Amino acid sequence: AMAAAAAATPPEAFYVRVVVQSTTVKLDNGGEYELRNVQLMPVLLVTNLLPCRVRFSLWVDGARGPLPALDAKSGEDVAVHTVGLSRQFSMGLAVAGLEEGSEFVPVFSPDGSTLEGHVTLFDNSGGSVRLQLSHFQEAHRVFRLQISAPYWLVNRTGL
Repeated sequence: AMAAAAAATPPEAFYVRVVVQSTTVKLDNGGEYELRNVQLMPVLLVTNLLPCRVRFSLWVDGARGPLPALDAKSGEDVAVHTVGLSRQFSMGLAVAGLEEGSEFVPVFSPDGSTLEGHVTLFDNSGGSVRLQLSHFQEAHRVFRLQISAPYWLVNRTGL
């Protein structure tokens, strides 16, 4: 019965960008040899530029719920292989020390439509923190999303 249940569950998708580079090498005997370099790259890289850990989750358009959350340490790039770039997806964020996470905001659309450039989170005393979301495409069509804040002040005075 357990084998039947496992067989009925479809495997989770794993998306990669395949990059093939060819280089022709001249041989001493006058011949040529073609070298091929095959790289498997993530479709999406999320970079945390904040001075603290960030937890994020992605919600693919049309899905019943968000994908499992991922953590990014300060300064870390997280390769995301669980989304493809054929459908729009949104991101929800939570930052350590802040009371609530954000709503899900659109961060990728295959048709290039306007995406959210920021998200607002709130701390325990009702103060807001506005985070920037920078979207761009790198070489080999890897989509990068950077999470940052123009200012990050920490009040340690106890006031």
